[in-house]
Amino acid sequence: MSLSGVLMPLPVLIPLIAAALTLVAGRRPRLQRLIALFALSGVLAVCAVLLYLTDRDGTQALHVGGGAPPRKGSARWASPWWPTGCPR
Repeated sequence: MSLSGVLMPLPVLIPLIAAALTLVAGRRPRLQRLIALFALSGVLAVCAVLLYLTDRDGTQALHVGGGAPPRKGSARWASPWWPTGCPR
């Protein structure tokens, strides 16, 4: 796996983990602020590296999950209105 593949989920995971840690910190606002500051700094650093990699190598993409793409012509996936049941 490439460096960009490792870094791509981090801008989502870092704030999620930081939010959980601030809940664990309870009523300690100084610790909560410190956790938030480290999380923001981490996200900024990761995004800067991703921006550099994108500039150097072009568009970055990450395949998530192992499912096959939907069948071509499948009525369930062909209609943009499928979730609401509205006709086209």
